[in-house]
Amino acid sequence: MGDHGSSKYDSISEAAWLAKVHTPCLPHPELRAHLTDVESEEGFEEAFVDVLVEIPAGLRKVISGGRCLRLRSLKTERFLKQLFHGIADHSPVGVTLKPYDLSHAHVVSTGGDVLLVFHAKEFPREYRHSTVAPVLPVGHYDMGGVHDPRHGTVHSVKDLDYHLRNYIYILSTNTIYLADPAHKSFPSELLSNQEFCTLDEWKLGTVVGDVNYLQGYGVLMAPRHALRWQTRVRHAVGRVQARSSNATSEELSLMDEFSQSIVKLLREDTISLSDSMSELLHLFRTASEEDLECLANGGKVFGFPEGVCATLASYAEDVLGERVESRKHAATKHKEELVGKGVCAFHAEEFLELTSTQHGFSAFRAMQVLEVVHPRYRSDENTMTFGDKSYDVSIASTACRMVYYADSALEALSMHESSGVPLHAACDSVVQRKEELTRMQIKKQQEQQLRRNS
Repeated sequence: MGDHGSSKYDSISEAAWLAKVHTPCLPHPELRAHLTDVESEEGFEEAFVDVLVEIPAGLRKVISGGRCLRLRSLKTERFLKQLFHGIADHSPVGVTLKPYDLSHAHVVSTGGDVLLVFHAKEFPREYRHSTVAPVLPVGHYDMGGVHDPRHGTVHSVKDLDYHLRNYIYILSTNTIYLADPAHKSFPSELLSNQEFCTLDEWKLGTVVGDVNYLQGYGVLMAPRHALRWQTRVRHAVGRVQARSSNATSEELSLMDEFSQSIVKLLREDTISLSDSMSELLHLFRTASEEDLECLANGGKVFGFPEGVCATLASYAEDVLGERVESRKHAATKHKEELVGKGVCAFHAEEFLELTSTQHGFSAFRAMQVLEVVHPRYRSDENTMTFGDKSYDVSIASTACRMVYYADSALEALSMHESSGVPLHAACDSVVQRKEELTRMQIKKQQEQQLRRNS
């Protein structure tokens, strides 16, 4: 198993805030490897059937992780099912195996042990995309309409036992425990969200995958470190090879140039290949620039002829070129938006680049940092509240990443300078205050609605 390092919670089973819930049947000896040793190609091949499971739109919002695969070992699948049912059958508080309640767990490697962190009551009535957003009715368009994951939920953060929603299975003790965040010894740092009492699995070790258990689909796992991109390309090319030889001229004529090249290079006895080709093209469209550059600069997709590797490398160069052009076009569009708001072209370019992410540029993100750094771009309201002090780009960017909005960043920076509290603590304080304000506004709106209806 890869060394994921140790955690200060290695002896977590002895914690006073954990209560024993259930001891399942003994796991089989290979369980640890099947759950955690998936970074190597051999470990991945042994653990999973490398065929993506298509998840319908109605369940995509409840799936934890991304690329869902089936476990190769039936013993591992049965044991994981046993854990889910063990919680539902033995928990001191009500738990159901429903998408809105208990349907996933996170596999955590602590270096010395393996934990599974289960989150029950996942979608209460108050669930929303952001803690500062208003609570919308179940089925609201902005929450997904018919695909709102709260459909059927019986839970609310106002329930007296709502905080009892985090379960931990510890492999070394073969026991399921229930965490109590209200216990006096519970480390508050373990909660990633106070309102929803969510135990942060990353604080316990390294998350190596997510387990999903859904009716009609059984146990699916989404490994976090499944395969290097080039290895996945090799698997996809192999599937094309296995299906390409019987492709008709008509099928080939419908493909783009890259697809035709690959099929002709790999032609042997097989069947229809459109799905395999789509998978390979998807891998290129979603690859990181680092992976594409590695392949374009001579990286090999092992096990295939030079002609195939050269064709893949050439296509990687084309995809990289398309991304560069797309990035330039997006930058121009966002620059024009900023200039239209009175930002000088130099500052627009500088701050768009500064706030860019792997997903692209954002005039909105750039404008928030600009307001903090340069008072000339500050709104009248923010100038009246926080003055015309300018801030260093680095500290302004850090604050905006934590609180998102310029007014919140300016408030946090002002608190940081006047009272000497660390910047991250000041940002947390501002976010908590705004969340509380939002909750009060929601409560007021609900009370007004009740009065109107009465």
